[in-house]
Amino acid sequence: IHWLNELVVISSSPSGKLFILDLMDGNILKLKFPNDFIVLNEIDGLRIVCGSQNWLLTAMPKIINDLNSGDSSFSELMEMFTNKNFDGIQSMSAVKLSEIIEYSSKNLLALAYEKSLQDIFIEAAKYSSKVLEEQLSFDENSKHTFSYITANLKRSFMQCQMLSKLQSAGMSISPIEFDRLSFTEQILNRLCRQDQHALAFELAILLENDISSILMDWIKK
Repeated sequence: IHWLNELVVISSSPSGKLFILDLMDGNILKLKFPNDFIVLNEIDGLRIVCGSQNWLLTAMPKIINDLNSGDSSFSELMEMFTNKNFDGIQSMSAVKLSEIIEYSSKNLLALAYEKSLQDIFIEAAKYSSKVLEEQLSFDENSKHTFSYITANLKRSFMQCQMLSKLQSAGMSISPIEFDRLSFTEQILNRLCRQDQHALAFELAILLENDISSILMDWIKK
């Protein structure tokens, strides 16, 4: 398979692990499968299905490549977070802290490809949020701004939690695919087809979706 970008392979796993193959030094990937495999188009790549197993072939998110190569403006911050040196956050301005939280909110889901990076930014965002709240506590108008900023962060935390649950259930799904499908009922329908109604109920409640169709499918089965 020829591809212009760097590649990753996400494979389904009952243990919830993401198996990643990152081609940093080439653009040719050779995979061997039995003769009865099927290739399906997905939102951001190709899904290869063989029996009860499936793999998703998709491009590595730019944010991860930038952070790992040091090209991101937040690479210096990431190094600070990696070394658990959160003291510097205390001295940051409210504007800088807001930028960190906003950046984390936008990219946390994509960082699911590298759980260690995601964990670093989750921890840093939580700490930054705590410091920012202390800085803005004196101003009532600032409190409203803080509520808006942290609402997006809480939503990102919830998305990461839901994606992790899906991966733990053996569903190989990319962050981009999850982000788009979570606004529809496609993920919930997929879970129902796999007889994972308990997880479908849990995700529907988190997404504030109607659970009646899940309930009816469970009753019929």
